[in-house]
Amino acid sequence: SSASARVTTFNLEGLTESHTIDLISDSLKLPIRWTRSLASTVHKKSLGNPFFVKMFMSSLLDDHKQSYSLRDRCWKWDIDDVKGVGIEETVATMMSKRISRLPVAVIEALIVASCFGVRVDKGVICSLSGFELF
Repeated sequence: SSASARVTTFNLEGLTESHTIDLISDSLKLPIRWTRSLASTVHKKSLGNPFFVKMFMSSLLDDHKQSYSLRDRCWKWDIDDVKGVGIEETVATMMSKRISRLPVAVIEALIVASCFGVRVDKGVICSLSGFELF
């Protein structure tokens, strides 16, 4: 006999601009009036996709477009710099860009690990790659 399963399908919508503004304001612990232009720009570039919002905000840090001011005790950015940053078209492109910034030894260990699927013992990676990673 064949088993049947009940399947429910639902569509997930992207974040609204208002939700993106709230999210970024809460994350940066700054009032909305300070983050509105940043969050609106991020929303336009990400089309409200929460993953892209997170990745874009991370890329601003990585690319030194956003930084924390110890003197002012808050996050700072130049909105024109943020507007000039492109957003990668796919998750794979974004991840490739992030991986390419890793040290060569780590990239080579990841190549070895990828041959084993989703789980591999760190000792195997070290033995096969010739690197002491941990």
